[in-house]
Amino acid sequence: MTSAAGGVRVGLSEGAVRRPAPLLRPYVRSYQGYRLSGFDAGEHVGLPSDSITVILPFDRPLRVVRPAVADQAPGEFAALASGLGTAPVVMGHDGAEHGIQISFTPAGTRAVLGVPPAALGQWMVPLVDLLGSDAAEDTAECESPRLADVAARCGFYDQAHLAREWRALAGSAPSVWRRDEKFAFG
Repeated sequence: MTSAAGGVRVGLSEGAVRRPAPLLRPYVRSYQGYRLSGFDAGEHVGLPSDSITVILPFDRPLRVVRPAVADQAPGEFAALASGLGTAPVVMGHDGAEHGIQISFTPAGTRAVLGVPPAALGQWMVPLVDLLGSDAAEDTAECESPRLADVAARCGFYDQAHLAREWRALAGSAPSVWRRDEKFAFG
């Protein structure tokens, strides 16, 4: 890749994929964190998927240039849930992306999003439309939850169990990540 000045431009691509904790496996197929930076602005193709996917961007809304469903208009999403894809989706980017992608099982789609997978079809829906504005307000009001409370709400056996899984996913203890990560809660 070359820049407008003629020099070589090298982008940074980082990601982490982990197997869900045992208690989450009936609900979550996979989750992965991603960070891309230093690339030229452009588009990328999101491949079809046989599961319901939720994407939570950390820095800017997702820009959908061409949805999989012809009847759905392009748009921006602060967070989205995407249905069972049989066609690719074209996403625009400014050269950087950072967030988490979660793929749910049918049971997880019902338990977390409150709808059966077929209700989404191939559509992309703003996550707040599924979870409701109360969930968004609850999240905004949650200044700095105790890790023990987070562990209990997320189905971990205890805080130590959460800490082990977090260390495997993020490479550091939750308290260290929380202190150092500029996108962390609290």
